[in-house]
Amino acid sequence: MITADTRSLAATSNRTKVTRVAQPLLTSEICSKVATPVPPSTSATRHESLAHRNRKTGALSSSRISIQQKDAPGLVYRNLGLEVRPERVIWKGWEPGEEYTRNLTLKNVHVKTQKIRYKVPSSRFFSTLFPQVVVLSAGTSFTLPITFRPLEKERYEDKIEFITSRGSFTICLQALLPELNLHLPESVHFGLSAVHDTAELTFEMRNLSTELIANYSWEVPEPFAILPSTGSLPPKTSCWVRGVFRPTSARVYEASVICFYGDDKKIIMKWEGVGKFPHLLISTESKISNEINNKPATLVFGSRSVHQSVEKLICLHNLSNVKAQFKFSQPSGTAWMDRAYTCHVADGVLPPMGSMRVPIKYTPQLVDATSIDYFEVSTVGNIGKSTLKCIGGCNGPNMQLSASTINFGVVTPEKSATHTLQLQNDSGSPAYYQIHLDEEFAVFSINANSGLLQPNETKTAILTFSPPYPINYYKKVTILVHDQEPLFLHLMGSCHSAECKPPPLKSEHLERYNVHASRGLSFYSPDILNNQFKEGKVVEDNDGCLILASDDLDHKYPPQSGMLEYFDDGHNTEVTHHPPHVSLDRMSIWMGEVQFKSSSQEGLTMTLQMTNHTRGKITTMWIPDPLAIFQVVPSICDIPPMKSTDFRVIFKPNAPNQFFGKQLECYAFYKCLRDYRLVEEKFVCPPWLVAVDVAGHTFNGKNETFLPEYSLSSSPITMPPVTSNESSFRTILLENHGTSSILYQFLKNNNHFTVKPSHGLTRSKYHISVVRLVPDKVADFQTNMTLRLNDNVKHDQDLKLIGTGEQAELLLGNCGELFFRPTCIRTCISSDYEVHNAGRLPIKFKWVLSKEDAKHLSIEQPEGIMLPNETQKHLWTFQPSEVKKYVFKPQCLAWPYNPKSNLLMQYASQHARKFVLRAVGEGSEGDIKAERCNIDYGCVISGTSKAEPLVIVNDSQCDLHFKLSVEQFINSQYGDEPDENEPIGLKLNKWNGVIAARSKTVITAMVHPYRRVLYTWSLFYELFNSAGKSITPNCKYLLCQLSADGVFPTLAITDARSSGSGANISKTQLWRWFSLEHLNSCLDSDPDEAELIYSVSTRHSTSRRPSVYTKSIMDFNFGAASITSEPCYVSMMVKNSGSVATEWAFLFPKDLELDIDYWAESGLFDSDELHELHIQDNKLFTVYPSKGNLQPGESRTILFTYKHDVAGTHRLPVLLKIEKGKEILINFIGVTVELNRQYLHFPGTKHVFTPVPIGGPTPPKQLYEMYNGGAMAAIYEVDLAPLHLLESSNYDHPVFTCLNPQGEISPGTSANLEWIFSPLESKTYVVDIPIHIVGGDTALITFKGIGYDSRTMGTSMPMFDQPPEYTAVPSSQRVPVPGQLLFLSEERIGFGNIPLFGRARHVVFLMNKSENRPITYSWHATSEVVNDVLRVEPVQGYLEPGQKVMTKISFCAAGQPSFYDLDLICEVVDEIKMGEYHSELAAWEKEQNRQVQEFVITDNDTDDVLRDSRTEFHTGPSKFESFTTSPRRNLENVLNKRTSPIRLTESKLSNVVAKSEKKSYSTLPPIRFEDPVKFPSNRSRLLRQSEAAARNEWVQPCPPKPFIAHLGVTARTHDIAEFRTNFGGDNNKQFIDRTLQIDYPVPPKSSAEDQYPLTTCNDVEKEMVVSVMSDVIRGLLDDPTFHEAVKDLTDEVVPFFRQVPRDEKLDEEEQRKDERESEEKLNEPVHGDNTSDQLVTEEMRNLSSPGKFMDEILKHEEEVSLDEGAKDRDMERANEDSPRALECEGRSTAQMSLSQKNLIDDQLKKSPLFGALLEDILASTVGNIMEEALKGEVILTARPRVIALPPSRVPSAAERQQPHPPSSQKGDSSSNKGKRSWNSSSRVSTSSKR
Repeated sequence: MITADTRSLAATSNRTKVTRVAQPLLTSEICSKVATPVPPSTSATRHESLAHRNRKTGALSSSRISIQQKDAPGLVYRNLGLEVRPERVIWKGWEPGEEYTRNLTLKNVHVKTQKIRYKVPSSRFFSTLFPQVVVLSAGTSFTLPITFRPLEKERYEDKIEFITSRGSFTICLQALLPELNLHLPESVHFGLSAVHDTAELTFEMRNLSTELIANYSWEVPEPFAILPSTGSLPPKTSCWVRGVFRPTSARVYEASVICFYGDDKKIIMKWEGVGKFPHLLISTESKISNEINNKPATLVFGSRSVHQSVEKLICLHNLSNVKAQFKFSQPSGTAWMDRAYTCHVADGVLPPMGSMRVPIKYTPQLVDATSIDYFEVSTVGNIGKSTLKCIGGCNGPNMQLSASTINFGVVTPEKSATHTLQLQNDSGSPAYYQIHLDEEFAVFSINANSGLLQPNETKTAILTFSPPYPINYYKKVTILVHDQEPLFLHLMGSCHSAECKPPPLKSEHLERYNVHASRGLSFYSPDILNNQFKEGKVVEDNDGCLILASDDLDHKYPPQSGMLEYFDDGHNTEVTHHPPHVSLDRMSIWMGEVQFKSSSQEGLTMTLQMTNHTRGKITTMWIPDPLAIFQVVPSICDIPPMKSTDFRVIFKPNAPNQFFGKQLECYAFYKCLRDYRLVEEKFVCPPWLVAVDVAGHTFNGKNETFLPEYSLSSSPITMPPVTSNESSFRTILLENHGTSSILYQFLKNNNHFTVKPSHGLTRSKYHISVVRLVPDKVADFQTNMTLRLNDNVKHDQDLKLIGTGEQAELLLGNCGELFFRPTCIRTCISSDYEVHNAGRLPIKFKWVLSKEDAKHLSIEQPEGIMLPNETQKHLWTFQPSEVKKYVFKPQCLAWPYNPKSNLLMQYASQHARKFVLRAVGEGSEGDIKAERCNIDYGCVISGTSKAEPLVIVNDSQCDLHFKLSVEQFINSQYGDEPDENEPIGLKLNKWNGVIAARSKTVITAMVHPYRRVLYTWSLFYELFNSAGKSITPNCKYLLCQLSADGVFPTLAITDARSSGSGANISKTQLWRWFSLEHLNSCLDSDPDEAELIYSVSTRHSTSRRPSVYTKSIMDFNFGAASITSEPCYVSMMVKNSGSVATEWAFLFPKDLELDIDYWAESGLFDSDELHELHIQDNKLFTVYPSKGNLQPGESRTILFTYKHDVAGTHRLPVLLKIEKGKEILINFIGVTVELNRQYLHFPGTKHVFTPVPIGGPTPPKQLYEMYNGGAMAAIYEVDLAPLHLLESSNYDHPVFTCLNPQGEISPGTSANLEWIFSPLESKTYVVDIPIHIVGGDTALITFKGIGYDSRTMGTSMPMFDQPPEYTAVPSSQRVPVPGQLLFLSEERIGFGNIPLFGRARHVVFLMNKSENRPITYSWHATSEVVNDVLRVEPVQGYLEPGQKVMTKISFCAAGQPSFYDLDLICEVVDEIKMGEYHSELAAWEKEQNRQVQEFVITDNDTDDVLRDSRTEFHTGPSKFESFTTSPRRNLENVLNKRTSPIRLTESKLSNVVAKSEKKSYSTLPPIRFEDPVKFPSNRSRLLRQSEAAARNEWVQPCPPKPFIAHLGVTARTHDIAEFRTNFGGDNNKQFIDRTLQIDYPVPPKSSAEDQYPLTTCNDVEKEMVVSVMSDVIRGLLDDPTFHEAVKDLTDEVVPFFRQVPRDEKLDEEEQRKDERESEEKLNEPVHGDNTSDQLVTEEMRNLSSPGKFMDEILKHEEEVSLDEGAKDRDMERANEDSPRALECEGRSTAQMSLSQKNLIDDQLKKSPLFGALLEDILASTVGNIMEEALKGEVILTARPRVIALPPSRVPSAAERQQPHPPSSQKGDSSSNKGKRSWNSSSRVSTSSKR
């Protein structure tokens, strides 16, 4: 809230009210309301003048102030024990010069008496009693008067201080001035309001001042307003103010409204409002109009009955959030006389999102007319309009006659004949009819000549024929029907008497007569026609009718409408369309008033003339009146041809005061027709009937006529529209409600309107007259015709007749101009043009174009019909052919059209009106383009869609029709051939359309790849015209190119590592056991359609074993371990190798199975289902996380766990489901072995050897791996019988050879079966080999080998250095392992293809990534083969935190050609944990020694001690066995006799373990306590440890478990000749150490019996051997002396004799032999290259022999090194000799020839020792450089520095003449350099070893 003083506002408690005004208030109205008095404000007043303020005169009395202040609250001082009232003394309403006194009351609320002192106010304006001590007892009060005497009109403040023994306090004294304070709301929110509408709110304005009047004024910006804008508000009153909001546009309005009051005070309010456009739509029959396409809602009433009203409802919808005021108008140009639609709703208000029903009433007036009218619904301000089109038809009665012609036949005079006639109304409207026949006293009469036929009603009328004369009778009877065309009934008959018999009249005669009349022959009498027929002037036509022989044309009367035929019959009117045969000069005779005289025999006589227009003599006979009231004299008369005769009509009334009327009939016929003998049949014609209406009455002037009781059909009477000089008819229904006849007479006062019959006497109930309008011009015609009834002016009825003369009237839209937008040439543009029929007639139109304009301009509907008041839209099409401006002037020809008229108005240019239209167009050129020429969707998952907007721009001035087409190109990166029938992967939401000029359109291009290929789409466009024809045929233009890479979510296994019980499994084994290469290939393949059916969330099944839709099935083999082992953990690094996010999940069978009710279970579980349930319930296999989502390039580690809790083989199918990708069924396989079972784990039952070419010299040795997953050593035996059978079937050629058919595998280790596959033919060999496990099962393994012809296969079958399944094993570690401190730079080394005796080197870096933990490492071999070919330097070492060390791996190809897949184990020990272990072990040993020395022996405990000692004796080796059975303890290279750098040494942990296993015999009780009862072992190790801790056992500390890192080494060795043949390009890259070529015998194949001589024994012998060996082993294990001796073996110093060669004599002989051979070679003459050829031949011979074992190779290298060292020492001693010796050596060297020196140099370079020495030097040099670079001493990547050398000095002539030094000196220098290099290399080797 905003007030003048915020502090005063805080004191107010009333809230401001804001309400909406339900109804608008008057502008001059001011609403005020007296509010409840507000408590006076306690805020301080301002010092201001009151001179300009309007307030009440006179000062307020002090009593009123007191009353106001009496209720002021008091103040209680609890600590002082006083209550003070009031808390502040305030004076208000004071005047200067007056005196005002207020009382201050103090009350003692304490239980003790108090003394109070006070200080008087400091100012002189406030005074009180003289200061004194006030004593107040408990509960008493004291009143202190305070007087205020103001002198000026300003604010005064002071205080009084009261002092007590407990403290002091002050009371404020204030004299306040009166202050204005208005209270208004902070803001006013009008909400949403319609544009140009008014929204109003009222809010309360309060004057909080108690004395001052607030004069206020408002400053309000538009579109806001306030009422009243100015005013005054008395004190403590309020008034209601009205705020008005009238937005002018749709936007948010915010304004600051300022209220000024007082002198300079103001309050700022925030007013807000939102203007919205209202949106109204019209719906009819639940269909909302489509105003966007300019198609108004159409309300169809259908065809309705005339004069009947029907009402339909339309619904107005307000689709906006604001109320909408609307107006419902009828702005059409419909003439008011034809307005058939009415609506009583003129305006209204629709609520937001509301609707309203509006009735539309339709009352048709004109039969067979279609009424069209329009209504408009507009909102306030005419913002939007909705149009309603109403259309309805009108149908009148449809009365039908059962027969149009009735022939009564021949009747005698004085007799009568009757006939029935059916009258039927087939419409839904009532039919009022009148038959022009008398009911009696006539030749032809009817029982009822008028009546009413209800809808679908049928009546029967009885006709009577009563002829008075013997002649022929014919009468054409008119039947008038209200609002229907008249009907005609033809009645005929003949009368024969005895004397006179005319020819009988037939219908054929009537038809023939009509033809004769049209041909003009009916004017000739039959006798004349007979004569002319005989003369040949008249002949018969094909129909039997007569025709003039000279007349070639067939004349016929044109057809006429029924009304014209009735009105212009030639008898009742002066106008006739056919020439009459007989005519009367008068059609009706009005006798008027006749005095009735009973005695008079003569009546009133009128003369009537009849003319004969024929060429023959006729006879006339008047039908007499039986009552003789009207008589014609003479009644029978003959009239000659072309002559006239007068007749007298006599009126003799028979009663006074009556109306009389009669139609007098006269039949005229040719006289020759009186007898049938006088005329032939073909010439017979009917008689003519002429009639005259006669009427009169006998009322005199003194007597008034009867009062008519009648009703007319309608007034005014609107005539149907008609063109000028045409006739328009309308019927008038006069209904007689009385019993007496009515005499009517239409008084004609206008020549355009005619009524027939114009007068007469109505004897029936219904009388119908016809009004005719014949306009002579195009104009409106109106007249008031008087209908006089009963010949009395008093009964005159004025009938308003309205009619128009019409012509074709069209209103062309836009003032007759049509403009086309610029159009592209050869295209077209269409535009709607409105044409309105402004007339009342339906018109027919036709557009006419010139021949030149028709080439470029056309209209969809060139001609048609437009109904009255109808607006049509004609579609014009403009098609330019060149760039220019076109102007056309088509003409519209329009003329009236009447579809039911018999006289069809044909088009004639002279009668049609012309309306000219001016059409303007412009031709231009255009083209389209895309904003982006290349759109790359990136990677899209196949089977899904991705949409991108394609923006097409039209920069031209014209609209363009375009059509897009696409060509698809597929580029498969996987080599798949494109499918011709593959669907197009690009879909557009719009392939064609129109782009407006200078605009753009957005097309959604959605790609839907079907495969994993690269899609490229070329999008072409063509420009078309509106007819769909291309403007550039056979030419397409490139719009843009789109590309998308169809992908599937993929995963890739980048690394895997095992731990726990699988820590001994190498990466290669793990990769093979888990089929990771196959898994990666499956993950990289495309999924099948069946795999894409379900997603991760919907992949469920109701069966216990869900269906599998994938062909990708593989195994995850977790290996085997004993039941006491820890779980096998496999950490697998999964990477999203694709470019889209991948969601994956491992779904166990329970995850796939839906939970179904118990009743839906299918039955019992089978064994496989129970097995799977058992595995899942015990959670033997777990995957964490089981599901996840990886972004592209993201990796994650998945941990697979297999628990060895239940013995047996466990298989569990798990589905790896990739969302929108592959499904892979993975069988988790794990084996848990019992402790006493011998078990070998075979990862598969099939093994395929590497293909080997046939005819090779030495097939390679290949390996098959076996793993001992049990807790006991396993002995295997290979059954060789199948190999012998295969050998015998292949010509005794050993195709498969097993080199080690028997062997033993330690627990937790692997062993390789060595095989040699030597194919004999180019085919596939398969053999099934049983492998027996001694004491265990037998496994049947299928081995398959493929032999091929290398000459045929060529390079298509390359030689691999390792099996293909090993190539994808990653070489670096990516999976992090918890607790790992040491990291290898490479975990897998591939040396590739190496020739025999080749040497390869590799470097591996070890890094301690810990920040504070030092480690020690040591390398171990898993088999003896590792020591044969590998050398690791250093074998062990120590690493500080963050330190790196380089390890050199050397591979020496020895033995026979083989495949190598070696595994090196690096044990890593945390030194901090090892130190903690040593401390705990020392404390444990100290406690053990204490218990050994301190004991108490009793007799009762002797047995227990012995039993405990036995228990200790049995349990001790079990712990030691746990170490000895470790795979690292069982390595064959652990204990080496030689400390060689190429040997792998034992781990330091072995010594630690040995020390920890030290035991000594004692009789003391053991440290550990064993219960006599053994409970089953718990499966959980943690739980067993907790149980041990609960038993308070001090278990011997265990050494920290070392971390194991695997280093895999692969290589393949080849025979030298084979290597040079297959790998000629790599020959220069390999170093072959020829010093290693020492012949050694190939170990012969040994049978299993020779290698393992076994014998049989019985159970007794077996038990004895086991018992003896157990005692011996236990004794050694418990003997401390043996333990110390074993520990000292590694510390024993190598004796001197071990350094001497084994056989010195052999070495001397070999040395002498070498010297002799060298001397012989020196003495031999030089023969070119023969020496080299011999050397090569010898080398090849040596190479062809197999190499030696690594021990011998190492021995030979050391001996060669010793020999070289001795020679160096000899040379050094020789250099230290006297100069004489040097001179002698120089002379001997000089004597040698130059050729011998070169030969010696060449031989030296070709020496194997020199090559080995040089390779060793280079390797040491490179190693030193790497070491320095690793330590940071050398930066290998630094730019080389250029060192400037001093300029070379040119030698003088004397120096050039000096002799050169001898060559021996050069040799010495080179040898010295060699020595220095060797020494340096030795130092490098030493340092590296250090």
